[in-house]
Amino acid sequence: MPQIPGLAKEDPQPQAQQPQQKAQQPPQKAQQAPQQQQQPQKQQQQQTQQTIAPDAASHPPRMWSILVVAAFLVSAASGAWWILHGRSGVVAPPQTATDASATAAADAVPEPPVTRTVSNEIGTISEFPKAWDAKKFTYSQPLTREQIPAMVVRLPGGSARSAAAYWGILLQTPLGRCELQYVSDAKSIAKQFGVDSGHPMVVDPCDGSVYDPLRMGTLGDGSWARGELVKGNGGRPPLGIEIHIKGNELIAGQAEQ
Repeated sequence: MPQIPGLAKEDPQPQAQQPQQKAQQPPQKAQQAPQQQQQPQKQQQQQTQQTIAPDAASHPPRMWSILVVAAFLVSAASGAWWILHGRSGVVAPPQTATDASATAAADAVPEPPVTRTVSNEIGTISEFPKAWDAKKFTYSQPLTREQIPAMVVRLPGGSARSAAAYWGILLQTPLGRCELQYVSDAKSIAKQFGVDSGHPMVVDPCDGSVYDPLRMGTLGDGSWARGELVKGNGGRPPLGIEIHIKGNELIAGQAEQ
């Protein structure tokens, strides 16, 4: 290429270096690009932490939840105790070991048996207008409540309002299982049992024993009882019953065992 006068000749090397400088500029931009990319990532992380931090602060830890629930349960238990015990205003003192042993000993003592009163009503005085009138009834043992057939006979002599004018007996024989019978016909007694008494008698149809209501017999202990054995092997007079008069009522009392 021809040279123009007045212009200095330029060194061709700088022109050759310009392309190299331009070529070196892109790597700087490439280095800036990762840095620019890292900055948005850091900003996003900071924004995420700022977002998470309020949420974490808004929810209490699990320990606080447990403490709140425990406080509620204690408050509820205290309220229930006050409802059950607080209204009376009296708090029972704690029971000591001595009190507990005394209570246990008291509980171990058996209670005494309860005696129930049994009313053995026989009837009214008007049911026995004359001597030798008799009436059967059921006697109830006061303790065992056993029901036993019994009879009361009005004896001759004495006032109808006197308990001594009545003879009460259990019809259960003392030594056997038969039931005694009251026979008012003297002729039948003489015919069947061979005893001429002239008045009613008590007989045992099983062994033929005959008991006289007007005579007193001796017991094994030397005491006396009405209804002497005049025939047979009965062993002793019938078991007697005490007779009481209450107003116009005849009441059966204690019976022999």
